[in-house]
Amino acid sequence: SRFKSVDDYLASLSAATRKDIRRKLKCPTTIRCEIRHDIAGIEQEIVSLYDETRGQSGVDYGDFEKLSPAYFRAVLDKLQPNAHVMLYWLDSRLIGFNLVLLDRHRMIDKFIGLRYPVACEHSLYVRSWMENVRYCLAHGISVLQTGPTAYTTQVRYGSRLDPRWICFKHRRP
Repeated sequence: SRFKSVDDYLASLSAATRKDIRRKLKCPTTIRCEIRHDIAGIEQEIVSLYDETRGQSGVDYGDFEKLSPAYFRAVLDKLQPNAHVMLYWLDSRLIGFNLVLLDRHRMIDKFIGLRYPVACEHSLYVRSWMENVRYCLAHGISVLQTGPTAYTTQVRYGSRLDPRWICFKHRRP
């Protein structure tokens, strides 16, 4: 891994970004992170959080971002032990999640779901980002691959943009 600790990671960021992250993490909160390999009993809440986050987005990918209500359960079932959800609880209320896919060297932060406005009030995006960083450091994972949205924030937090090509063929010109 490029970084030996959270402090090493933070040192790689600009002074303003470091200050912003530390300020947001310093605010007192009772948010608790839980890692699960299944979502039994909270499946509908996960779908609701994902849909709420899609609704907040300034970008609409149409049918490409609509998921079956069974999607999250199916991914977790079929990809064990290489998939889990990181759940974020405020007391007993689920206010966010990340679906992450794992291999020996990579964590893919595939989907996020947040409850608005409470997620913003508790800087949950930053908290979940830092939980991912901590997880990678603790498990010797050298690559944290982030999703196709929030580019500005992700680059600010140390991601780089790699070119991607999507090829398709019109079936009915």
